[in-house]
Amino acid sequence: MPEEKREVVVEDDTTPDEQVVIPAKPEEQIQLSDAEKVAAQVREDFDKLYGSRIEALESRLRQSLRQNDQLRSEITKLSQTPPPEVKTAAATEKDELDALVEQGRWKEAVGYQRRSMAENAFFRLKTIFSDKVRSRTLTRQRTELLLRCRALNLMTMLGMPDAYVVA
Repeated sequence: MPEEKREVVVEDDTTPDEQVVIPAKPEEQIQLSDAEKVAAQVREDFDKLYGSRIEALESRLRQSLRQNDQLRSEITKLSQTPPPEVKTAAATEKDELDALVEQGRWKEAVGYQRRSMAENAFFRLKTIFSDKVRSRTLTRQRTELLLRCRALNLMTMLGMPDAYVVA
């Protein structure tokens, strides 16, 4: 019976054209004492296939660690210096509002009259038509509220006095 020579071909996926051929040995020829030789061969083949990738990953890791150290040193430098005194927007608004309160013009500045008028309008709407909506669907609720607003506007317009010039 002639001995067959078997070969195993392993392709490296980083460079498609490169192939590493590992000669296969029959299982009965591998002895326990040859285990160290096999392990060395496997390590060597592994380095051939993946050594460049591992080196690239290690260099990227070293580079990111250097950047991390630089950022850490910058952060410590910034944290040691006291922040400059900056007035926030809220502080300047409070100062302006305090000045307006002293002058007595704060209602115009903050729009107090508009808010008061809106609250009054909703109070009249709820008092006259109730604060509950009878419709179930959202579109009908919207229509119902628009009709209520229209009716309230008509009543308000009818109650306004007529203004005319007296000659």
